[in-house]
Amino acid sequence: MLKKIVIGVPLLALTWLVLLAISVNIGDSDSPVAEEVAIEEKDALEKYKFANFEEEEAYQISYTSYSDFESFVNGLYSTWNSLEVEDRYAISSSRDHAQVISSVIPESNHWKMNIETYQMNSQFKRLKETAYKLTSPDIELTKEERATLISWYESQLNDIYIDFRNWE
Repeated sequence: MLKKIVIGVPLLALTWLVLLAISVNIGDSDSPVAEEVAIEEKDALEKYKFANFEEEEAYQISYTSYSDFESFVNGLYSTWNSLEVEDRYAISSSRDHAQVISSVIPESNHWKMNIETYQMNSQFKRLKETAYKLTSPDIELTKEERATLISWYESQLNDIYIDFRNWE
């Protein structure tokens, strides 16, 4: 009997605490503070909302300096890798890396049919989203966030280059 009491009382107390925590959290969901937090979270998500890169006029070009898709992929890769490591991670948007990164979106749109032919849609979509995050004036990044995104960009670009080379 004593064993049942020793086990039952703490178990009952724990159950009561869980139910109390649940009822307190459910009861507060309509408070102004909860609504304010939800609005702030929505605004934070809007900050990273991506443009429809394939349709928006701002991301279209009528002329490209690349003669074909192969020269486009090779050009992206070689231009990026020709930059000094310090230049790649530079914070200023006027630096060479920013111009290289910002050209990815319109150039990729120009070569959309080729990207589909090589079945690289998802890879180029990720690359364009990363490029957008890095070059958008609407997104403020910390030094660490910028370094992480540049590493992702470099990794995504390398993957595209390797996959394209393997396709041939």
